[in-house]
Amino acid sequence: MHPDTIPKEFFTFMVKTARVPAESLALNRSRVRGFPLDLKHVREVVDRYKPTTGTLEVVAKLSEYPEVVPCAVLHPSFDSCRTTNMTRLIQVTRNILPVYATLNFVPLLALRLKRLMKDPVKLTSKTAFNTLRSSVFLAIFVSMYQTQICMHRNVLKAGWHLGDSKYLYWLFGLTCAGTAIMVEQESRRAELAMYVLPKAATSLYKILYQKNWVKGVKYWEVMTFSFAMSLIMSFYQQEEQVLSPFVTKLIYHILGRS
Repeated sequence: MHPDTIPKEFFTFMVKTARVPAESLALNRSRVRGFPLDLKHVREVVDRYKPTTGTLEVVAKLSEYPEVVPCAVLHPSFDSCRTTNMTRLIQVTRNILPVYATLNFVPLLALRLKRLMKDPVKLTSKTAFNTLRSSVFLAIFVSMYQTQICMHRNVLKAGWHLGDSKYLYWLFGLTCAGTAIMVEQESRRAELAMYVLPKAATSLYKILYQKNWVKGVKYWEVMTFSFAMSLIMSFYQQEEQVLSPFVTKLIYHILGRS
């Protein structure tokens, strides 16, 4: 609902990973806020993504004020929501696998080379499994989110007039995040939470700022970075065991052992 409040490159990554047309997301945001659809633009959008005959029929019958933007606009290349989401599960897993492979194998080679040489089979197989596990986690998150979107549309089509509140999309995200994270290894769940928490906090702050509910703070980024680093270094000195092994070893390489 507010892509302007997160970093552009992060939003681009999310759209590319989710494999949903960015134009379709923009149409949905506009409709949720009560604006009419530009039917000519809708047809131009779906035409770019190899629409099926069913998609074209839905778009041809679409009014300027539909209750929701239909599934045909969100996944114009497939008529079936089930096929869409199963295909997305496979595609996201395949596409994100090289990214997680890099994230897992590079630290293994750079920071744990001695352990790797002692037991290469065990460490390599474990790292490969964790790479696949992380890829499946993200794919399940994407697929589950889109499944909930499609279910919402299908329920409305069946006659249950639930509306299309922007808070539904937040609820869908909360539901699939809480479920998908259980696939990821337990030791990484807190790290993932700490990765997305600052982005979520920044986004919330910008939304509140746009609504004039909060005031801007000069050099806020510098302050938060300094506070975060002070916490990390404090834990490094006093309770090193609470930090992730990767962070600890990275500090060792930069500053040496204290």
